[in-house]
Amino acid sequence: MERLGQSIVYRHPPTLIREENELVDLTTNKGSSSCHSFFEACRYRIPQLANELKIDLRLFLIVEPKRITLEDRGSKFTAEGARKLQPSQQEEIVKIFVRDSAEPIPLVDMPNSITNIAANHAYQFARLYLVTQDEDIAKKAKKLVAQWPPAQA
Repeated sequence: MERLGQSIVYRHPPTLIREENELVDLTTNKGSSSCHSFFEACRYRIPQLANELKIDLRLFLIVEPKRITLEDRGSKFTAEGARKLQPSQQEEIVKIFVRDSAEPIPLVDMPNSITNIAANHAYQFARLYLVTQDEDIAKKAKKLVAQWPPAQA
């Protein structure tokens, strides 16, 4: 698409119109619906929005829900899994001694550690962009999209 290409060449990034984000509990998948709902709403509402703004439908960019995990290994990481890690990764495992334990245990295995809690969660987001240099169109698009019903959580 020519306008997206020009946007890249001339370093005019697309305008963020709206973002939905959430923290997802990976053990229950709780909290993983608002980003997907927003993504689906975008897919169905953008043709009408483009028509209302009198712009090409292809100027909208939808970023599908992406998850960023806070701890790669997760709390279910086993000693056997640790042995399969590269030596440099094995050195990064933080271990601590706990009461009544002769050997240190990985911090991620401690139920109340922030590392364990983070291992079971992911940050997720979905975004809608508009490729335009026209600030008035971008403002109007933001205003119209802000009026969309909130994504279902």
